[in-house]
Amino acid sequence: MKNVVLLVCSLMLHMTTHCMELEKQDELSVDYKEKEQVLVDDCKGQLKNCLEKYEASDDFTPQDMEKILGVLSYITNGSEHSIDYIHQTKDKELNGFFQHALKKIDLPMMQWLIAKGNIKYHSERECSDFIAFCTESLSPAVEEIRRNRAYDILKSVIEHYKTEAVFQACKDFYLRIMIMLQLKHRAADTKFIIEEELLTPFVQQNQSHSVSGLSDMCQTIVDVDDKDSNTLAHIIVEQHDADELHILMNKNYISKTVKNSAAKTVHDLAFDKFRAFTQNTSSASVFPEKAKAARCCYYMLDKYFAENDFDKKKNCCDQHPVLKRYGVDLLKQSPSTSASASISSSESSSESSRSLENIVPAPLEISLSKDAANVAPVLADEPDEANCCIKLWNHLVTHNKVIKF
Repeated sequence: MKNVVLLVCSLMLHMTTHCMELEKQDELSVDYKEKEQVLVDDCKGQLKNCLEKYEASDDFTPQDMEKILGVLSYITNGSEHSIDYIHQTKDKELNGFFQHALKKIDLPMMQWLIAKGNIKYHSERECSDFIAFCTESLSPAVEEIRRNRAYDILKSVIEHYKTEAVFQACKDFYLRIMIMLQLKHRAADTKFIIEEELLTPFVQQNQSHSVSGLSDMCQTIVDVDDKDSNTLAHIIVEQHDADELHILMNKNYISKTVKNSAAKTVHDLAFDKFRAFTQNTSSASVFPEKAKAARCCYYMLDKYFAENDFDKKKNCCDQHPVLKRYGVDLLKQSPSTSASASISSSESSSESSRSLENIVPAPLEISLSKDAANVAPVLADEPDEANCCIKLWNHLVTHNKVIKF
């Protein structure tokens, strides 16, 4: 009996000692986590201040960001996740370095952020903010220097967005905005072009290697801000640019049926422009180049839309051979044959490389998805990203920034 009591006492003593050791380990674990959280909070605090300074300063450079990254690496003992803190830091409006770089049209900062993998952490909010940036900063009303810098940002971002799944939910909206901008520039004759290589990664190509989705949009999108509501082809006929019309014809960017606000198809408008010279032949002597271009525009379209009478129609000249019928023959020329091809890419001697206007088809319905690849530590609450593109659309319409779908 005495031995049993001793055994029980020994076991109780062992259990008590073990429990004390476990409690001590738990205290150490809690203490460790608390200290780690203190360091994380230090990182957040440092970056919040830096974000505020960047927003308020015009002198913030990528070199400053490198110094910040060095401080973060020091605090986190060289952790490979140090850069994550920069990418995910937000202000009270949930804007990060990316959004502020867009607002400032800061190309060097944007290039630094992209080089550090910022786009891998984008949500649909960043995507919609990027599209809003393009809408406002690439407008014909923007100063040329700022617009060119914004265009460089567009090219830098799209180069990575075309391989990121998160942007796919916004791609149709992006394409329509880009075509709308090009239409406006074409109408304003700014000589500003948007290269097709920035658009083609987001559309499907058919068996003849033509960009079918892009051709559909270019055929139907009109500028509702313009009282004439012209399509791209309408504008080009209006400007007597036969060379450009021939290029659009080969790209399948001309609609036979879409009418402007005057109820004129492209063919109707070309007829009116040509007839203005046939009714007043003296004007053809005064404006020979325009008269020749008007004649070519009309007879090109006349053959293009001729359907079964195609083979009976003659070409207007050797310079503008019509090689296919509208909606029947496969394209003889791919719109992506040139690396620097634009939506409107005329190389005519009188006026080269002009831009487009805008029209838009049926209401845009976009279902948005999150970037599942983002596994970095979460430093701030994620914003409400549902229907980001729809919210962007409502904002742009409210401020009269874009055409209506």
